[in-house]
Parts: sequence; structure tokens; C-alpha cells
Amino acid sequence: MKTRTPALDDGHNRLRRIHLGALLAILSFAWAAPPWVLAWPPTVTITSPMSGSFVRGTITIRASASGETDIAGVQFFVDGVALGAEDAIPPYDIAWDTTTVAEGSYILTAVARDIAGETATSAAVTVTVDNTPPTVAITSPAHDATVRGTVTVAASASDNTAVVGVRFLVNSEQIGVEDTTAPYEVVWDTTAVADGTHLLFAEARDAAGNFGNAPAVHVTVANAAPPTADTMRPTVSITFPTFGATVSGTITVTAEASDDVGVVGIQFFVDDVALGPEGTTSPYSVPWDTTTASDGSHTLAVVARDAAGNRSSAAVTVTVSNGDTTPPAVSITSPTSGDTVSGIVIVTASASDNVDVVGVQFFVDGAPLGIEDTTAPYEVPWDTMTTTDGSYTLTALARDAAGNTATSAGVSVTVANAPGPDTTPPTVAITAPESGATVSGTTTVTASASDDVGVAGVGFFVDGVAIGVEDTTAPYEVPWDTTTVTDGSYTLTALARDAAGNTATSAGVTVTVANAPGPDATPPTVAITAPESGATVSGTTTMTASASDDVGVAGVGFFVDGVAIGVEDTTAPYEVPWDTTTVTDGSYTLTAVARDAAGNAATSAGVTVTVANAAPPAVTRIEETRTDIITYTGTWLQGNMDREWSGNTAALSVEPLARATLSFTGTGVSWIGFRGPQTGIANVFLDGTLVATVNAYAETETVQAVLFAATGLDASVPHTLAIEVTGTKDEAAIDFFIVVDAFDVTP
Repeated sequence: MKTRTPALDDGHNRLRRIHLGALLAILSFAWAAPPWVLAWPPTVTITSPMSGSFVRGTITIRASASGETDIAGVQFFVDGVALGAEDAIPPYDIAWDTTTVAEGSYILTAVARDIAGETATSAAVTVTVDNTPPTVAITSPAHDATVRGTVTVAASASDNTAVVGVRFLVNSEQIGVEDTTAPYEVVWDTTAVADGTHLLFAEARDAAGNFGNAPAVHVTVANAAPPTADTMRPTVSITFPTFGATVSGTITVTAEASDDVGVVGIQFFVDDVALGPEGTTSPYSVPWDTTTASDGSHTLAVVARDAAGNRSSAAVTVTVSNGDTTPPAVSITSPTSGDTVSGIVIVTASASDNVDVVGVQFFVDGAPLGIEDTTAPYEVPWDTMTTTDGSYTLTALARDAAGNTATSAGVSVTVANAPGPDTTPPTVAITAPESGATVSGTTTVTASASDDVGVAGVGFFVDGVAIGVEDTTAPYEVPWDTTTVTDGSYTLTALARDAAGNTATSAGVTVTVANAPGPDATPPTVAITAPESGATVSGTTTMTASASDDVGVAGVGFFVDGVAIGVEDTTAPYEVPWDTTTVTDGSYTLTAVARDAAGNAATSAGVTVTVANAAPPAVTRIEETRTDIITYTGTWLQGNMDREWSGNTAALSVEPLARATLSFTGTGVSWIGFRGPQTGIANVFLDGTLVATVNAYAETETVQAVLFAATGLDASVPHTLAIEVTGTKDEAAIDFFIVVDAFDVTP
């Protein structure tokens, strides 16, 4: 069993509560330390969601936390960013609205904090946010199909992550079990339902729990032998609202139906969803509260059936508008502003609306062009031959079902149907070589050229003298043998012409021809790479340098205070061994000189090092238990073993003016103590004189820390070093402890 000795904070409490005599009487007893001294950090684990799971909507992130001391709170993080405030009350949890972030992978962590300020971070939990439902559609049987016996109902489904299951329903009853693997299908025994009209549904779900529903498929079950007398389907039509109507509020949808024998039922639908119960008597109608549907286009349908199971349907498209005041957005997409047009031109526009665009009307200089286009893509042909040549402005006006309109920005075009002479010159530019380039040998000169009709050819020139022949096909280029001219500066130009004889000359590009090699006048570059400036070296050390040159480094020589070390190194890596025992201890400047084959040389920046081959004096460690040479005044708690102290023990005090005084002889002395969040401020006296005030506070603990050191003392006379407790502390510190662990004395 491990025996625990007095801890820092317990000593604090005793020093504050117990009379000095009582304190000294109990120092030999073992006692437990409060949690902040010996407690381990807390532990914390995210318990929900599980790592690797998919999440959607608003979820609850939960964590469990415990420790040797009370938990002050748990802070949750998403990808390192704090989520809400710290939860200070168990159970520890927080709501996360995943719709506020982009879909994808996120890392969840939790940080637990105990009342002592210790913290711990949980293992990361990776989740995938997925708020997109799957898409699903019934692929078999077909809409309006007649089925009998056992049939296979199949569906296709897809998702941005993965579909985990599809279930099928007849009316509102599930068929079989959910199918978790593609192809998604189920066997349906149609004899289990009555003959007649039925609705098939498919519902797909993904790993995050998002659900997608397929549009209903209408089928007719006909297992009984059909009567021979009635094979005629009813006729049915929606009488209100009419096709294309705009509706709002609550309206009555009405229909007419007839049959050679008799209509037994009428079912209304909105976007394939049943609207009210089936009507069995005429007149056929149903109320529809359009505020339950979004503004925009919707399909109203009606299905009529007779007693023999014959059925027929009809549908109209209407626009729901319950308060749309937002105009559409519209812009001309072709032609573009500044274009020249002729003949028949297709004018096109893009248009969008928060509900739906019902039409786009085009205009030329404010006059309507054709009729309104009611379906996308919005376009109209314009026969420019019906106008005179000149400038015109095209606009488009879009409207929505609520009557909101918007007019596009005008697009100015020029109509040019009458041919005229070509007086526009081409444009041309040298593309290679670039201006300022140095060239040699044979180089390719290239140019880009364009014309409103067509480029007939491009010729190239050097200082106004043609190079080669005119190039009549793109890419336009010509080889130039620069050895046919003397080295120096030249101007390259290109001349482009079109079929009408219009010409244009490019801007000049200046290049330098350099075929003859010149003398090397560039010195190398060199730098000492080891040892580093300020280093202390001893024995034999290796001096190294890096060097480079535009042609090549011929050699690198090394120097100590201007005196060559060894011989020049002619191959990389450049280095030389230096026996520092051949010089006296002290400071030296190292340099390197690099030269190239042309005789150019460069000297590196100096690197200052200290040679120290003499052995340093030995240091004597004096433990705090040496009461023969250490005097304690005031109240001190000795024999503390809570940390890895020097010699296993240390002396502690919080009493103002308490002192620990060392008597010694030597050239130097150091106070070995302790830094941490629970330590205070001490005064240091050398030979009775206050020489330093030491703040021992630190965010993290350091055991056997050097808190004060003095050198250059006279070893022929005795000295004293006193550590005095001030009873004060740093603002961030949580206590006032001063620790004397040991002293180091240099002879």
C-alpha cells in the first residue's frame, strides 16, 4: 500500500488553521491531499451519436464525464468550434441543428473541466450530416395498369449517400417487409384486396433517417372474371377550375362523369395525392384549401370508375397564388449587346420566379416581337430583313401567375443586312518571344491575328527586314536563325493583312541575340551552415558550407579568425574538420571563401563560436534537509513527498516572512524550487542584501526548477542565500506556496 505524505494545499489549510505547536506535532502523520493537488484529470466520452453514424435535423449530442473531483462543466465542439455554452449540469448534452451546416463529415468532441481547472478531451466521434431525402419512383407496374394474381412491385431509388431500404404500400397498408438491397421490389398478391382501383406507394429511407416518397401509381385489380356486358370506360372531365387558371384560398373542384352503365365513384387528386374521399353521387365536387399547397404550378386530376372496374382520368394544370408580390427576373441571353445581326435571328431570354413564370414577351424598340412565349426555353425568331439597317434595342418582359412583371435590361444590336466594303484592318500581336527575352540559335517567332472577315496572311520582320515568307494559315509563325545576325538588340514586328488589302502592324517586341559566350564575371555565393553562430564547440568539429555559382564552384576554403583550416575543398558537400584543441578557449569567427573557375571569389558572413575544451567546475547539490547549513525561521512544512523532488522531499511554506537561509562558500549558487499554479512570490537575499523578487507562478507545474542563480562570487569568503516568503502571489495563482527543494553550489 502506498503511503501519501502531506500535499501542497493541505499544508496550506493546516498552516492557516492550526497553531504552530499543533502543526509540528502532526507532521509525522500521513494525510490525504485535496483533489487539486493529486487528482488526475477528468474523463469524458461522447455517448451519442456513435462514431460513423449519419445524422439529420436537430440531434442531441450526449457525453458522460467523471473525475476524482466534481465536474464543473462539459463543452461540446464541432470540428473544433464550440457548440453553444458549456453544460454545467448532468446529464451533459446539447442540441445541434445540423441544417445550419453543409452536408458532409464532421468531428465531434467534448471537453470536461473539473472544479480544480483540470480538463480532458474526449475521443473524436465522426458523423456525417445528411439532410437530403432519397428520391424514389415506382417502375412497375405502370400507371393505370390492370393487374391480377401475384405481381412484382418494383421501384428505383437513389440518394446522395446511400439508400438503406425501400418499403411498398397498397393504399396505406405495407406489402411485405422493407427491401434493403437493390433492385428494390416486393411480391404482391392482388387477391388479398378487392377488385377495383388501388394506389401503390413506395417510401425510401437513407442512413440518416431521411425519407422520400414516390408519386402514387394507380392500378386496377381485376381478379374476378370481367363481365362481358360492360367493357366501356366512363368519361370524365374537370369542369372547374379550368386549365391554366390561377387559384387562391379555398375553392371547389368540380367534375362531370358519365358511363354506359353507371358511374360508381369519383376520386380527386392534387399532385397524385388524394383530395378528400371518393365521391359516389353526382354532382361531383370537393373543396380544396389551396393555402395547404405551395404557390406555383399544381396538377388536379380526377379518376372515374364504374361498377365493372372500368376507369378513366382527366387532369388540368393550375397555378396557386396566395400572395405572390415578387416579380420575375428576366434577361436577354442572345444576341449580346454590341452584336451585329442579319437575316433571321433567334432572340432568347432566361426568366425565373419565386413561384412560376407564365410567359415572356419580346420587344424591338418597344414594339412587341411575335407573341408571348409561355414555355421555356423562352425565344422568338426575328426577321431583321423587315427593318432597315441600323441600331435597335431588344427587351423582354416576363410575368408570373400573380400578374407581377419585370422587364429585362436593354440589349443594343446593329442590323446590317446590306453588304458594304471591308475597311476594317486586322489586329495582330507578337506572342513569342516575349519582349526583353534573350534568344540564340534558331527560335520560332509566333503571332496571333484576327479580322472581322478573315486574315489572309501574316508576315514577320526583324528591324523592318522580312523573315521568311508570309504565313497564310494559323498558327502564324516563322523560324528565325539568329546566327545570321550579330549579337545585340533587335525589334520584331508582324504585319497582318485581310483579303480586302487592309493591313495592321503589331507592336514591336525587343529581344537580345546572344550567341557568343561572354566572360564569367559573377562571383559564387557561400554561407557557413555548421556550426551555428553562437554555438559552443570542443574537440574536433566539422565546419560545413553551402556554395553555388552561375557556372560552377571550383572550391571552398575555410578560415578561423582569417587563418586557413586544412586545404580547399573542391567537391560538394564542402566541409573541413577543425581540431579546436589547437586553440585556446574563447571566441572565434569562422568564414568560408568560395571561388569559381574564372577566378571570381566570395567570402561568407562570419559565424562566431566559443571554444570550450576546459572541463567546467563540478556543482554540489545541497538538499533542503541539511539543517546543519540551512536555517529555517517561521513556519515550514518539511518532508513533503507529493512530487518528484530532489532527494525525494521538499520544504513548503505560506507564512509571510518565513525564511530558509543557506550558508556556503563558492563562486556560484542556485535555488532549486517549484513552479506551478499554486505557488506565490518570494524575496531572495544574497549576503543579507535583497537581490531579486521571484514570482514562482506558472500555468503548468515544473519540479526541480531553478528559480534563482548567482555567479562570480568570491570563493574565499563565506556567503548566505536566503529565500523569504512574501505571502503574496500572481493574480492568476490559486495559492501562496514557496518551495525550497535544494541548492546547487559551484566551487
